[in-house]
Amino acid sequence: MVALMEDFTGTSKEEIERTIPYVDPNGGIAPDSIDTQIAWYKSQNLIESDVKAADIIDTRYAILIPNP
Repeated sequence: MVALMEDFTGTSKEEIERTIPYVDPNGGIAPDSIDTQIAWYKSQNLIESDVKAADIIDTRYAILIPNP
């Protein structure tokens, strides 16, 4: 997953690993965590939409993982 992020962003593996708290080794996504992040962005007036994780995660490709 980090290699994909490296290719997509042009950022070094070391920089990515230093700055992200956790990446699921299988590339899984935790919808509850994304909803928490969306709520924070809304609380900071950085987004106005009522989007939910379920609206933006394509489950045909995403591996969903439970909230820790």
